[in-house]
Amino acid sequence: MKQEEIKDLLKKNKIKFNSHSTIYATIKPNVGAIKNGIGNLLYANKTHIIHFNSQGVIILPLNEMSGKVEENLITIIPENEILSKELKVKFLSFQLNIKTKKGDISYGIRRSVLGAPWHKENLSFLLLNTSNKYI
Repeated sequence: MKQEEIKDLLKKNKIKFNSHSTIYATIKPNVGAIKNGIGNLLYANKTHIIHFNSQGVIILPLNEMSGKVEENLITIIPENEILSKELKVKFLSFQLNIKTKKGDISYGIRRSVLGAPWHKENLSFLLLNTSNKYI
């Protein structure tokens, strides 16, 4: 999926787009995810596109068969519900932890994604700019 497609999709749904704030991620099922309203995305749609902006964290679930975003399942975790966001470096990957008032959500993030060169660029940007108020 191209980043322009994501940008158009967010604008279509009246969600603000920030450059260098979109990455692919794989959710790690846990109670915090269910309490935050994304329990229906845990097993059928494990791969998500995560976008950070001033509204909060936008979760765009991908259809496992077609690779297209499931527009009816787009979820926003509002900024006022988020306590902290942390991007940890692991040995071969990264881990994104989103702590909310309702529980913690955890994602695994690969270093690169085939067909999405923007993921690696945005991941580097997020890692270098940890003081960025959107992550």
